Amino acid sequence: MERVLVVAGQDTVRRELADLIARIGGKAYEAGNIKAAIHELMEKKDGQDSVTLAIAELELNGESGRDFLVQLRSSLCASVPAILVAAKIEKAVVEDLIKCGVDGILCRPFSADALKAEIEKARKRREAVELKELMQWSGMRG
Repeated sequence: MERVLVVAGQDTVRRELADLIARIGGKAYEAGNIKAAIHELMEKKDGQDSVTLAIAELELNGESGRDFLVQLRSSLCASVPAILVAAKIEKAVVEDLIKCGVDGILCRPFSADALKAEIEKARKRREAVELKELMQWSGMRG
């Protein structure tokens, strides 16, 4: 079962995402801002309730999903796959998010099936990134 941290500034958006996650058999934890999200990740790290995926809105009431992504990738939870959600997104923004370590991007509206597929892709991308980093660290060529 996926344990997903949902980061969105609006309660209704968090609820909608949490409901979709429940429909695909996951459990959602909610955070309304970056500080609460990082706190939630660290609090649950290494426990039975540890977060296995993060989904964040690109726009977070004065904050940015990109900022969350940067903090996630520089934390002790850097290996958690991350998907960003937006109503629309420009190519330059997508390219920047990829450089920051995003594992998936979903444009609204989307279905539970689309979310499930993107979660699988994000998990595989993060595993590939982790393997590549390990190989580079150990001096292996891949």
